[in-house]
Amino acid sequence: ADAEAGGKARSTPLRMRLAAKLRDDAKLEELYKALGRDSDSAVARAAGLALYDRSQSLDAQADARRTDLETRAFELLNRSLAAKADDPEAVWAFAMVAADLKKDMDVSLQRLLPLFERMPTNPDIAHAAGKLLYAKGDMNLMPYLTGVLRYAHTIDQKQWALEKMNLLREKTTAAQ
Repeated sequence: ADAEAGGKARSTPLRMRLAAKLRDDAKLEELYKALGRDSDSAVARAAGLALYDRSQSLDAQADARRTDLETRAFELLNRSLAAKADDPEAVWAFAMVAADLKKDMDVSLQRLLPLFERMPTNPDIAHAAGKLLYAKGDMNLMPYLTGVLRYAHTIDQKQWALEKMNLLREKTTAAQ
């Protein structure tokens, strides 16, 4: 890929994704620094996804590192979405990061909810919508939690949805 015209720019974020999967932080940072500020939206998308992937594999004691990775992922994914606003994977990752950072959550919901309407059986989109609404304090989560429970393939997503459903029920009961 490096040998093709423009190949180096396209292969850098792919190498970043590999470094993220291998948890090679030194290589991930080296490749991030090699990205050009004017890289195209596809490069920004792939690099943002790589940073988000790595942020999710950190242990619980790495909050500062997670925030740093997610902040940079947020900026790259936002740049990517400015060029292609309906990219499901980028919209999903942007929403997950927006919820974690509690930043631009309304913008993220505006991007995400039309995707949920088009893909109501996608558990990742439902999870991101539920996570955003929960982070905003909006308790209208049930359609998204139900979607996660019904369609998720991972136990982590199902456990998250059950936990939020139980919290929602507790709050509803306490309010009555």
